[in-house]
Amino acid sequence: MKASPASILSLLVAATAAPGRARDPREPAADLVERIRAMTAAQVTGLASEIDVDQPLAAQGFDDGEVFGLIIELEETYRIEIDAADYGSDGNTADKTLSVRGLARIVSSYL
Repeated sequence: MKASPASILSLLVAATAAPGRARDPREPAADLVERIRAMTAAQVTGLASEIDVDQPLAAQGFDDGEVFGLIIELEETYRIEIDAADYGSDGNTADKTLSVRGLARIVSSYL
């Protein structure tokens, strides 16, 4: 009996989800969050363990310029162009609302 592409896909999805819990498709992959966490840490502390992925970047020592520098680095790394509306076109608020996980969501929406 041959497996259909749909059944293979459903098996792969089930195998990669945590037991008993399906992964939310709106959530970025954990490895993407960790890569962005490391990029963030390189700009501020150097230690990824000191970066809370859910806390706004401003609360972790980032100013507007550093946030925009990180966004540019993400665009270059992933060869994407992030629309300013996705991270907050008001340059005075991006660092106060964006988190590492939020940036990962934005990046994953372009991939």
